[in-house]
Amino acid sequence: MGELTPILIDAPGRSGTTLFMQLLGTSPAIAFDRKPPFESRYLSYFIRWAELLRRPGGMTETWGNWALDWEMDAPIGPFPWADDTLRRVPAGEEDLALRALRAIWKEFSPIAARNSNPDAPDAVRYYAEKSVAWMADLILDLGPCKVVMLVRDPRDIWLSAQAFDRKRGFSGFGRDKFDSEDAWFANYAAGARSHLERAASRRASETIELVRYEDLVTDLTGEAARIGEWLGLDLDPGRVMAARESMRDHMTSGSPESSIGRWRQEMDGSTQARFERELGPQLRALGYA
Repeated sequence: MGELTPILIDAPGRSGTTLFMQLLGTSPAIAFDRKPPFESRYLSYFIRWAELLRRPGGMTETWGNWALDWEMDAPIGPFPWADDTLRRVPAGEEDLALRALRAIWKEFSPIAARNSNPDAPDAVRYYAEKSVAWMADLILDLGPCKVVMLVRDPRDIWLSAQAFDRKRGFSGFGRDKFDSEDAWFANYAAGARSHLERAASRRASETIELVRYEDLVTDLTGEAARIGEWLGLDLDPGRVMAARESMRDHMTSGSPESSIGRWRQEMDGSTQARFERELGPQLRALGYA
């Protein structure tokens, strides 16, 4: 893939991604933007950028030859010419999109390493990013990478997402796309089922590691040692604990420990039953009774 090996955290929102990125941020050998909540997703951007080279060519109402001449602020689109004569590649070879992605990652890696660790850029080995399923699957096929399958009890995620929306005063986590909570729940359950099934089916290896939010919270020292050994790095859980209060705005419970199993006290019986109907087997497969 390039000089920096990507570490992709494959997880839904409110499942501990920020906590995990905090832990990774204690190593100078990992490059990423360390401003919470760590949402500068450069690799995702580069993938989307390269994907433009793969889309069918042609002009639209907002994109065409004229934008190449004088509309520098116009949104850019795929090739404005349908004729692909000069960009075809023989069957079996990587297309222009994948070549461009490899090239931009090769050029980006030393820049990111230098900016992340100016005193020892050659010591930077990884780049970390919050991810989504399709991205992790793509990068796994491109070259060396590390994928963290981060899971959390989806009942606690559901409550945390609602509480976080109330705290910040607007809807997120896909809620704004649906006109009812029932529709939102159905979509959420489908996504949670897919994520839990992928996590249960992927075996731990040099490339893939399963991490439970609940274990991060209750045994951060142990999990830091385990993940550090997997990456070949030293991670410092003490720095994460020392910075806990600075992350208060990102929390929706009194403490990380009290966020575990909150559904038992806060969730009504009918919603609990719906989770059991929708996700019962997947919950039990990952130890969520």
